[in-house]
Amino acid sequence: MSTKWERTHRRLLDVAHAMVSDRPEHLVTMEEVAKGAGISRQALYNHFPSKNHLMVAVVDDVHQVHDGDVSLEAINDHDHPHDSLRAAARRSMTHHHHLYPAGRSLLSHRRHDDTVAAAHDARRQRRRSAHLKLAQRLHSGGSLRDGLDPDTAADLIDMLHSMEVYEMLVIDGGWDPDDYENELFEVTKRVVLEPSLH
Repeated sequence: MSTKWERTHRRLLDVAHAMVSDRPEHLVTMEEVAKGAGISRQALYNHFPSKNHLMVAVVDDVHQVHDGDVSLEAINDHDHPHDSLRAAARRSMTHHHHLYPAGRSLLSHRRHDDTVAAAHDARRQRRRSAHLKLAQRLHSGGSLRDGLDPDTAADLIDMLHSMEVYEMLVIDGGWDPDDYENELFEVTKRVVLEPSLH
């Protein structure tokens, strides 16, 4: 059975996530979050010492809930290179779609706040590790294009699958998420795979 503190913590995450899903994070105040959760601002600060701490917690929470759709590790569960890259594209689309409303705050604050930077870097390193494992598997199977080493391939996959690219194409460019997923697969395939596998 959850404690009152845990229930309040859960409610704060849900309220904050709902608010940043409706409008940009910088327009959401701690006072609004506290009011929406039915607690005082001081009580909110007892849970989260700053707005950035709250946003990092929201991103972590959304990440845990939705990573099960297609987990980062699952992209390496396929034998054929196309299946692996298709799973990676599906995972990126699903992940960014759910994470972007809260995750955009990490993009904007990561260069100015140590808490946000640490959370962003940890998430990026986890993604990079999975992409490196994928690139190493492609290399071992003779699927990487000639002259492309696994480290460089992982960097290229990581760049193509970044939230910044999702933001540029889907959020700013108005792309349909399914089109983003399909084109991400096609571009990644052409960038990293040996031509006969295109």
